[in-house]
Amino acid sequence: GEVLAVDLSGVTFLSSAGLSVLVQAHQKAEQVGCEVRIVTNSSTARVFQLTGLDTTLRLFGSLEEARA
Repeated sequence: GEVLAVDLSGVTFLSSAGLSVLVQAHQKAEQVGCEVRIVTNSSTARVFQLTGLDTTLRLFGSLEEARA
């Protein structure tokens, strides 16, 4: 299926609204056989870990990894 890579490597703050949009995108993509891959940095990766979303969402350390 299709892959949407969301590059958050330059993001320093991720609000609950931003997390909600990413979760909704993930859910909608799964419904139609697509996949959302999220590129994180140390700041955003920590938010995903603290919320437990690192076990639900597909997280990557670089855009190259996410595209592979």
